[in-house]
Amino acid sequence: MIAFEAEVPLFLLVGFTVVAILSFIALLVLFIRSHNLNLLFFVVQLIFLILTFKYLFGLITVPDNHPMLTEECSLRVGLAGVCWACSMLFMFIGIFRIVRKKKDNAV
Repeated sequence: MIAFEAEVPLFLLVGFTVVAILSFIALLVLFIRSHNLNLLFFVVQLIFLILTFKYLFGLITVPDNHPMLTEECSLRVGLAGVCWACSMLFMFIGIFRIVRKKKDNAV
């Protein structure tokens, strides 16, 4: 486990959870107002970001006496990286599709 104050993991968890919930609510409101299905790409992006946080949070809270500590940490970093890359992919797809849709409507 990384050395820091005992409250830090809880603060990280609460802070990330609040931001994720607010982001989901914002996406839901935007979807209800616009009925733009391309916003669903951002929901998938948020899901992958939550998975990324899950793996990284697990990385900082893994006990020091874990039998395969370095392997576990390496696995979590790798999984977090893959989830983050997927998150960025869905974000870019969503952006490009929304911009393309607006461009098509402008013509």
